[in-house]
Amino acid sequence: MRYVPRCEPFHGVHDRRRCWPCADPMWRPGVRRRSAQLGLLMSPEWFVCVEPALVETAEQVRLGERLWSAGEALRDRAQRRGLRTAVLSDQRSPGGSEGYLVDRRVICDTADPSALVAAARALGGGVAAVISSFDTAAGSTALMARTLGVRAPTPGTPALSLPVQRLDHAGWGGPTPASGASTPAVCNHGLPVRRAGSRLGGHVRWPGCVAGARRRPVVPSGDQAARVTGPVFSAAGFVEGGRCTIFAWTRSVRTPGPRGVESISTVTSTPPDGGAAEFVRAILAAQQCDFGPFLLEFARGATGPQLIRLSPALAGGGMRQCIEAVAGLDTVDYVVARLLGDPPARPLRATAGAAVELHVTSPSSRTDVPAPVLRDVGDVPGLVAAEIGVGNADRVVVVGASAEQARRRARAAARLIPSGIAESGRRGRHGAEER
Repeated sequence: MRYVPRCEPFHGVHDRRRCWPCADPMWRPGVRRRSAQLGLLMSPEWFVCVEPALVETAEQVRLGERLWSAGEALRDRAQRRGLRTAVLSDQRSPGGSEGYLVDRRVICDTADPSALVAAARALGGGVAAVISSFDTAAGSTALMARTLGVRAPTPGTPALSLPVQRLDHAGWGGPTPASGASTPAVCNHGLPVRRAGSRLGGHVRWPGCVAGARRRPVVPSGDQAARVTGPVFSAAGFVEGGRCTIFAWTRSVRTPGPRGVESISTVTSTPPDGGAAEFVRAILAAQQCDFGPFLLEFARGATGPQLIRLSPALAGGGMRQCIEAVAGLDTVDYVVARLLGDPPARPLRATAGAAVELHVTSPSSRTDVPAPVLRDVGDVPGLVAAEIGVGNADRVVVVGASAEQARRRARAAARLIPSGIAESGRRGRHGAEER
């Protein structure tokens, strides 16, 4: 008598991850499950996120959609697939908005792969997938995942060892020296570039890698500092087995504005030039990035493209909203599906031809938000979401018929909120005229 899985009468195809009654870590094709013989329902498998630090939004009022961080979005999609979620972190959760997205939280050393493996095995039950939304934990997470036998990038590759640094200052300018390495030149905003094979902070740098120790910022010194002039481009996508899928392209420019420092990022489905896609694939191959999401930033110099930053993680917040509007794809669900070994969902029609994310950093802060402000912000044409905080960490997502219209609407919403705002706007092919 043929064994019929529990989910087959409902879905027609046995999928032990989509249907939680069939989530049995001991299941193998052609083997009758012991739990089925006993008539028992096994607990769902675990979707484990490694997050060294907690990302808590401090909004006072939220309008429209919720702009999740990458970790929150990953756990939400995993729960939709019937998986239990666990977070391995260095910090204890103070409670708050993300609690309902976590079934279990474990405090451990996220830099120690053996500690991560022990924490995952102590959860009880099988582990379906492991991922980290933090660049600093990518190496230890990959080694942990391979030890547990789930899909993950190859541990110890330059892509996971490359120190990831973010630009958190507005002082762009100065020359960008070219690298003599055989791989494409690597530089960073105001961060030193060292010679091949140098050792810093206990980590060996590969040729062309940006110098820097894990979890410790690098201070530029003398003529070693390399600063980027002009716009910064980035590609967001997923790589698997040498095949690179690029979701969208971004062009970012940071300039001083009337309310503070403005960082404007325009997201499109068109690469900045004809050789950009080839450059991205060459960087991924040179850094041995073989599986998982990526965010690659680069600049165009006199000698060609220069790598700024390679992050083996998923974009979150307003940037993810913009990428998904352009790509017509739920990028988080795409990543979760590939981690589980499932085929990705069929792409939807893109809802935007371009997207604009505008951040404004203001030194001032506030203690409350008047009700008329909320009403005025909610009346902005094309408003998708707004997160208004007690300080100057705010965000607004607005759609428009063009990139220029989206920028005008985002700035109009920013002017309505006092004491600083970080906005995001995105442009649709069809939209109402700006008031």
